[in-house]
Amino acid sequence: MTGQARRLGSAALAAGVALALVAGCSGDATPPATAAAFASCAGLTAPDRDPGIRDGLPALSFECLTGGAVVRLDQLAGPAVVNLWATWCAPCRAELPAFQRLAERDASPVRVIGVLTGDEPSRAAEFGQATGVRFPQLVDRDHQLGRALGHSVLPLTIFVDAGGRVAHVYRGPPLTDRALSDLTAQRLGGVA
Repeated sequence: MTGQARRLGSAALAAGVALALVAGCSGDATPPATAAAFASCAGLTAPDRDPGIRDGLPALSFECLTGGAVVRLDQLAGPAVVNLWATWCAPCRAELPAFQRLAERDASPVRVIGVLTGDEPSRAAEFGQATGVRFPQLVDRDHQLGRALGHSVLPLTIFVDAGGRVAHVYRGPPLTDRALSDLTAQRLGGVA
């Protein structure tokens, strides 16, 4: 095989991988291999939720890392813990396993949702596969959510109550399992 043929083959492979990243995984579609570590975003919203809830999340829409329908934050079904993070943020990486463990609690009605902020989805997918972080991830390429809430520093955690209102915004040291459980119980009415 000539050098040019190898380069063309590599380019075709790269294009195929890029198309796989863009392909959705809702319904009957198969998730791209690089995003397969994460859960689908299906069911994160309550379509009957009043988008005009006072003190709710802003009316922003984000793609799910795994594809599928766009998720409207002002229709997010609560109770939920929403974590804004990026792979380049060391405190974010330190606390993500605690969020995964919260998401894995069978008895907890709390949804755990990540918002990849200002980062590349491919990096997040690699991180998820390497660490076992699998809870649903939305993609905020331009820091829209943090800006809308008046916070520019990561990590940032938002506690959304069952009625869709923002109960608390946490910005501080990386959350441990205990701190996350305590905040969730305190801010979301005893559910953890």
